[in-house]
Formats: sequence, structure tokens, C-alpha cells
Amino acid sequence: MEYEEMSRVLSLLILALAWIIVCVAASGCIAPAAPATMTGTGKEGGAVTIVSHPSGAEVSLDTIVRGHTPITLEAISAGNHTVRLALTGYESWSGSFFVGGTKNEMITADLIAQNICEPVTTAVSATFPRAAPEIHVEGYWEYPQGRVTTENPVPLVVHTEAFNTGSAGARAVSVSANFYYRGHMACWNTLSLGTLAVGGHVSRDSLVTCTLPLPISEDSLELKFENIVIQE
Repeated sequence: MEYEEMSRVLSLLILALAWIIVCVAASGCIAPAAPATMTGTGKEGGAVTIVSHPSGAEVSLDTIVRGHTPITLEAISAGNHTVRLALTGYESWSGSFFVGGTKNEMITADLIAQNICEPVTTAVSATFPRAAPEIHVEGYWEYPQGRVTTENPVPLVVHTEAFNTGSAGARAVSVSANFYYRGHMACWNTLSLGTLAVGGHVSRDSLVTCTLPLPISEDSLELKFENIVIQE
């Protein structure tokens, strides 16, 4: 009897529990299970496309070389990044950008050509003036010992001063002492002055004769030193 009584009580309890569950479910007190969510396996971060003019520049992202322009870099982590472009013959270019999601950033850089100065070789030829003597002659005339003659040919004394101001010596120097009477050449005589070293000086008195129209006016008689001949 005891066993039957317990079986009857247990059955009643099971029925009561089942009834409670049915009532609660019918009243909406138990929420339905949420659907499962699948996590995607796609690439994380954003992307950046880098273009340069001219193209072919080396691209470094955060100091790491990633390729050459034009290029698209993907899966870039969020945050600030630095990009640097380098191309031979052009100034390097650098800039920064921010990645905040999956947006594709666009960077365009106009590279500036370097101002390269090519070495220029110029041939310079130096021409030095040839060393040469430079002779200057001056002087005056007078009658010998103050005597004046009225007969031709008239004796005259020519006093000569010669200087070498050039850069080389003269082995032999001669000059023509020309007498002009009233603008016309009356006579000439060649005088030898000898050797003149660089910076040298020579003083000579030479007795010459000259056929002149008589009587003469001393003020109308002029002496000129012309036709200097130099032997180096």
C-alpha cells in the first residue's frame, strides 16, 4: 500500500510540473533562444591608394617599403600612419593619414624634380705677353761749343737720352735723328745707342752735319727722334 501511495504522489507531482511549464510558456515568461551570430573572417582595417606624378616612386609605409606607385595597400590598422615616396631625380615626398575604419583613403603626390648642377669643365688657356724691350728716346741739338757757322754742311751736336722700360734687354739700339726746317725734313742721321739692359739708361752726344738753307732761323729748326731700331 505504501509503494502505491508513493507512486501516485510522484505521478501527481510530475503532472503538476508539466502543467506549470505549459502555463509559463503560454504566458510568454520564457524568452526564446537568440539566433547564433557568425564572425566574418574578412580583412580587418582600412586601405589606402597611393598615386604619384611621375609614377614609379618607392613607397614606404611607416618606414617599411611596400612597393612602387601606383599601389593600393590593404588591411591597414586603425590610427595615424606616415607614407614616404622616393624617386631618383626628384625630391622625396612624405605625408601622414588616419585610418578610422574600412574606408579606402586616396593619396596623390606631385613630385618635384631636383635641381641638379652638373659639373662644367672649362679649359682656360693663359697667354703671357712676350718679354720685350721698350725704348724711349729724347734729346736736343746745339751748335758745337756754341759756335755758329754760315757755311754748309752745318756742324751740329745732338744730345740723346735713351731709356729701356720694357721687360727684356736690347742688344743694340739705333735711332734716326731727323731735322725739320719749317715743317720739312732737311736732313737725317742714324745714331747708335749701343746696348740697353732692362731699366737701363744711356746718354750720348753725337756730332753730325746737316745741309741747311742759309741763313737759318734757329726757332724754325726742329729735331725729332724717329725710326728706333732694336736688336734683341
